[in-house]
Amino acid sequence: MAYKQHFIEWFSGKQLPSYWTQNIANGTLAMADEVDGGVLLSNDAVSWKRVSINFNDKRQYAHDGSVSIGIVKRNTTNSISMFGFSSGDTHGSLIQGCLYFDDSTETYKQLNTGNGSSGSSTVSDVAVSTDWTSVKTELDATNAYLSLGGVLKVTKSTLHPISKMQPICMNYGRASATASSSSFRYMEAYNT
Repeated sequence: MAYKQHFIEWFSGKQLPSYWTQNIANGTLAMADEVDGGVLLSNDAVSWKRVSINFNDKRQYAHDGSVSIGIVKRNTTNSISMFGFSSGDTHGSLIQGCLYFDDSTETYKQLNTGNGSSGSSTVSDVAVSTDWTSVKTELDATNAYLSLGGVLKVTKSTLHPISKMQPICMNYGRASATASSSSFRYMEAYNT
């Protein structure tokens, strides 16, 4: 039975609230100094490093009935914006998760899932961009879903997570060793 944990974050104010855990490997995290700028996760010009925020492994969201909703923007090339649920503080084949990806080296935005042993992505028909994007990831007992701009774009039935997860927002710098950043304006997470 899933608990009805409902969380809303507007990413506003002078600093990130203390319930977020910051994971910074060669970068910075700051509240953007602009109207509705949200939180800005920035990587220095170092290859394959990440800046992320999560719930410090407090995994309250069900693998078989949960939703994350957000407003996300990849600001730079040579980077990946990630948003959704993960069992850890990163991504990869050994992580259980359901994550939205906007990868500057790809053509389309995608949904990535992992079951702790393996992971994969399914692409949408929405081109990658540096625009604000409304994102919704959803998990039920058999499928993962990605909606962009309020429209369902991906239904994925493979490599479904098998245990509870935590919310995560991440900017991941690519191999080119140039500075990169992503912004997160809003996050909502709840069990269904």
